[in-house]
Amino acid sequence: KDKEYCKMVWDSRIDEKLRNIDAYNGGKEDGIEEGLEQGIKQGIKQNQEQMILEFYKNNVSIDIIAKSSGLTVSEVEDIINSDSKK
Repeated sequence: KDKEYCKMVWDSRIDEKLRNIDAYNGGKEDGIEEGLEQGIKQGIKQNQEQMILEFYKNNVSIDIIAKSSGLTVSEVEDIINSDSKK
């Protein structure tokens, strides 16, 4: 009977450890996925900013840049102004 009890306790501890490992690995995968998402969003934003600056340098009006990019005139101006401060 003691052997059965010990086996039951041992099995439950192993199950708990396995659940913890699965939870850790799931969290790790979620973190990787979240990091990739953030990287993609950041890359898209940087590309958009570069395009806005190129259009502006080629004398495209801020109104047209804003309409084309889906940003407000104020947001476009912020991007242009932040680049001129560099």
